[in-house]
Order: sequence, then C-alpha cells, then structure tokens
Amino acid sequence: MRLGVSFPVGHTPLHCCSPASTKQWHLAPSLRTRTKLALAALPVLLVSLVGVLHADFRARDPGVRGGSPGAGDPLPGLADSQLAMFEAGKEDFEEVEGVGDGLGPRFHQYAQQRYQELTGRVCPAQGGPTWKQLSREQRQIDREARLTISAELGHSRIEIVAVYCGR
Repeated sequence: MRLGVSFPVGHTPLHCCSPASTKQWHLAPSLRTRTKLALAALPVLLVSLVGVLHADFRARDPGVRGGSPGAGDPLPGLADSQLAMFEAGKEDFEEVEGVGDGLGPRFHQYAQQRYQELTGRVCPAQGGPTWKQLSREQRQIDREARLTISAELGHSRIEIVAVYCGR
C-alpha cells in the first residue's frame, strides 16, 4: 500500500529512523492507533449489523383479516386418508363435553380417597369436618395431607386440593 510519502532507503512506516537521522517518522504509531480503533469498532459494527438483520425478520401482527376467516376447513390437496382423519378430529373437537367426561371426576375421587387415607377421616366435600372444626393437631395433619395430594396430582398449589376435597 502506498501512502504517498517518500521514505529514505531502508526505512518503512513501521520503523522509526535510526538515531543518527535528523528526521523522525511518526507514521508507525498512527498506523497502530488506526488499527486499534478499527479493531475496537469491529464488534460495534457487527452488533449493529446483526440488529438490523434481526429487525427485518421480526414477526409482525397483520391486524384483523377481512372476509371470512376460513378456519375449520381442511387444507386443499389432502389425500383421502388424511381427509378422513381430519373429519374424525373435527367431529371430536366439536363434541360438547360435560364435567363427567374429563379428568375432573377422577381427580376428585382420587383426592377424596387419598385425603381419607392420609388423615383417617372423610374430607369436608363429603361431609367431614371443616378447617374451623379441626383441632390444631388435626389442622397440621390436614395441611400435610393436602400438600401430599397436591404434589401427587402434579399441582404446585395447595388451593387446588380445596376444589377436590373442600375446605
């Protein structure tokens, strides 16, 4: 690279002249400084570039669609077996289910049975004593039973057991 400056024979911009020379060349520190600045600016440039590229690929909410929503229909071009599977799934989805159809009754039954095993008495939902009617010792047993049942059912809150067993 030519900088447009003439140098004495044997001298380059990266080396200073010999001590015997009357002129000192100070291009070497300047070149080092520019290199350091360029290297320091490189991470900032790369982060900026990534930010700009990332901004172009962000999801954008298109807003409310006009016309019919088109939901609930199968995709065009499905094979007969895929269409049959879609229709069976659609019928199952549209079926109205009551409380007795899900896991709720099983959770209730399990929680109430387990409560009786752990405490030795019927839970409040089945006519057993309420929290206010329990002694201090019975309340401690009640709390431990509810924590155990909550963990066994996969819940992290004891309040859920109150739905199954009562208060």
